[in-house]
Amino acid sequence: MFALHRYDMNVQDPKAARPGNGPSIPPAPGGRSEAAANKAWLSRNRLYYAVKPWIPRRVRIAARRVLVSSQLRHAQGVWPIMPGTERMPEGWPGWPEGKKFAFVLTHDVEGASGLWRCSDLASIERQLGFRSAFNFIPEGTYRTPPKLREELVNAGFEVGIHDLKHNGRLFESRSGFGRAAVRINHYLEDWKSVGFRSGFMLRESEWPVARATWSCRIRSRRIRRCLYC
Repeated sequence: MFALHRYDMNVQDPKAARPGNGPSIPPAPGGRSEAAANKAWLSRNRLYYAVKPWIPRRVRIAARRVLVSSQLRHAQGVWPIMPGTERMPEGWPGWPEGKKFAFVLTHDVEGASGLWRCSDLASIERQLGFRSAFNFIPEGTYRTPPKLREELVNAGFEVGIHDLKHNGRLFESRSGFGRAAVRINHYLEDWKSVGFRSGFMLRESEWPVARATWSCRIRSRRIRRCLYC
């Protein structure tokens, strides 16, 4: 999956610099609208989380591999490089210091075992000269130590908010989402974070997620960058 990060581009045509600006994405199968496709996706997601506790982990991993193989076949025309992205936007001065390209490293930490590997992973990235964003679940199955967040930020990494509970219910209803958004905003302020990514990168495009500087939410092959105030 891709993540979209903050960047500054001095362009004459803002549309030319919009991430994902390229070939149009085919409509949902059967001519369904994006809203209908999102609802179907959310329904499947709710079903998955309902039965997840009873599915052995090895079975979940095997199912994910099958799903990824299917997704790669459908996205082979636009992944890993979407046609059109190799062209420089009009008026864009280029990457800083004459660099030829840029990429973003992000990590969604979804369990306690991953949490305790963050420091080691950050150490490896520092040795290689990289810096990444670590996205933590505020009210999930683990608690993120303030010391870890502080260490990452002091070392030049970024700390983001990954969903709220990561239980597949963030967009279940507008009222429930409104209550969750209050909590998300709380953690953005408390952690001094600027980024948000929903679980599975699902979205309801008309619902403002949070007071985040950057947000990455995706369904199928659609990629969108959103700003909220």
